[in-house]
Amino acid sequence: MANKFVVQDLRVRADSLALGNLAEASGSKVVALGYAAAARPAAVWNIAGLPVVRKDMGESDFVLAFGGAQCILLTRVVSLKTVAEVEVTFPEGTLFFPDEAGVIVTAATGVGGQPTLRFGFSGNPAGLLAPTATSGLGSAGDRQRFQNLLSAGGRGSLSAGVTSAASATLLNGRFYFKGVLVET
Repeated sequence: MANKFVVQDLRVRADSLALGNLAEASGSKVVALGYAAAARPAAVWNIAGLPVVRKDMGESDFVLAFGGAQCILLTRVVSLKTVAEVEVTFPEGTLFFPDEAGVIVTAATGVGGQPTLRFGFSGNPAGLLAPTATSGLGSAGDRQRFQNLLSAGGRGSLSAGVTSAASATLLNGRFYFKGVLVET
């Protein structure tokens, strides 16, 4: 059977490239690849989906067969002024091996007190990092990262939570996880 190339809902500039259903390349000189990929600022690229290192199927050229990329996954925006939990579930047949976790501030005004955060996985919400007070999260673009995680084992889901709310007029952020996603 022949492969078919179908373009649906094409949103692309003449100097850019978009491949994938709902892919958007509206910035100048950009590339968007995959379902709902979006490259809006000029001179950027976006590959939608998670990079995965595939499983061993007996190939002899491991360099070509098992190469991959580090995966960085951000959550949706959450209020750091509210005690809350966010969970990320990875696709069936994969495990995520975390190297780093953290938070990036997306909006902030009138910050008086810092939030306390924890990171974990299904069944153990503090399994990667026990509740830890943050510092220096007062402006949009501030980041705090945690690299000394309690576990480096592969997980099918990860979680991040605010255990003690910040005192601020506004303090929003996105949790992130950095590591390797492996097909099992």
